[in-house]
Amino acid sequence: MHHLLRKQSLRVFLISMLLLAFHQGKAQRVLYRQDHDDLPYYFGLTLSYNSSNLHQTKSSNFLASDSIKVVEPGASGGFALGLLGTMRLDDHFQIRINPQLIIGGSKYLSYTLGSTKPCLLYTSDAADD
Repeated sequence: MHHLLRKQSLRVFLISMLLLAFHQGKAQRVLYRQDHDDLPYYFGLTLSYNSSNLHQTKSSNFLASDSIKVVEPGASGGFALGLLGTMRLDDHFQIRINPQLIIGGSKYLSYTLGSTKPCLLYTSDAADD
């Protein structure tokens, strides 16, 4: 039984290698835009995801003099759309620029108020009545 499975798996392996070699040979015949690297300049588009956040530095008096107990920075992701420009200087050097328009990526601070002293709004003195 194992002999038959080995023979069958060897046959499948050989057929797949022949198909792969045929496909690779056929794929390497036609190059798409083969002179593209020889152009003096060319343009492209970039699409990317970005994420940024805030870094906080607290004063040493922050917790002692304020009613805010905790401050945590937060951020949400966004995406960027850019124009990529490449100028060829010679065979080994290129200059590239990539200006981008960033959409989204807001930053915010979330905070928790600590326990504050209760504020006395109304008092009634029984002694004055």
